[in-house]
Amino acid sequence: STLGYQWQADTGTGYANIINGGVYSGATTNQLQITNTMGLNNVRYQCVVTSGGACPVTSSAVPLNINPRPTVANQTQAVCEGVAGSGIATVNLTTLNTAITSGVVGLTVTWFTNAALTTPVPSPANATATNNTTFYARVNNTSTGCNNSATATFTVNSKPTGVGTVTGPVSLCTDAEATYTISGISNALQYKWQVTPGLEIVSQTGTTASIRALSGTSGTINITPENSCGA
Repeated sequence: STLGYQWQADTGTGYANIINGGVYSGATTNQLQITNTMGLNNVRYQCVVTSGGACPVTSSAVPLNINPRPTVANQTQAVCEGVAGSGIATVNLTTLNTAITSGVVGLTVTWFTNAALTTPVPSPANATATNNTTFYARVNNTSTGCNNSATATFTVNSKPTGVGTVTGPVSLCTDAEATYTISGISNALQYKWQVTPGLEIVSQTGTTASIRALSGTSGTINITPENSCGA
């Protein structure tokens, strides 16, 4: 005869028939569907099977064990471009694995270029990033098979770039003082002024310096634009 099914659940007060609705569907079929297992850890399930509405047989009961997803920590990193003006940095994503997993053992990290986790990063230890590039990590618990996802977003800072132009007199009388200014440089946070013997820096503020001639010999003014990414 036609078999009938009735799934039952025991949340701690004894078994009761499951009714379709909420997180449950298929309560009277041979396959119970649960769409959200939150709060159902250790709930016991069994199924009563009948033949033509009679001769009930109850299956063995099993608890539902809910394994948690791995806990992850999204990462943000500031890096420097490799070549001045390129806006491109090379990053080693594998150095972020421990931070993403908080050092928990038994977790593996696989890197992807898209949020759907379908396009792997070809070389995670040598990945290419531009400003605001986001990489996506799948964190998997090898014991439970549960996984979670995390992100690593990079800010790519620029090195100083441009062709510097120094303005100021090209000749000075001994003991005379003049103002020199550098322009044409982008992304510099500070400027290092240097002069050769025969010249003296009296004062310097950013792109401008006051320089005095100490002798009647020629000299050279060098300015090095710098920021946290280099000079």
